[in-house]
Amino acid sequence: MERFAVEKPTADALKARLRAGIETGTVRADLDVAQAAWLINNTYVMLAAPLASRHFHIRMTEYLGGDASSPEPDMGQHLERTLGLLGAFLRPTDDSGEGQGR
Repeated sequence: MERFAVEKPTADALKARLRAGIETGTVRADLDVAQAAWLINNTYVMLAAPLASRHFHIRMTEYLGGDASSPEPDMGQHLERTLGLLGAFLRPTDDSGEGQGR
């Protein structure tokens, strides 16, 4: 079976950025880089899906709130909240072997 490297450049770049963040201390040292890159990419996909699919627009409002009857989702607040959660997830903490979150 032929293997297509559709996601490989993005995956490699994201993993490299996470490793660089670990090196500089801006990303928690105990991070599973491959799993975190997968999680971040999936989050991106799920934030983009409501813009292209009515089903995913409705789905997003069922989980996060908002107006499912509007023609387009209001992504600003959802994006801001999601980035905040990802930042908290990536930031070093006392229990990750690093100093207080930076």
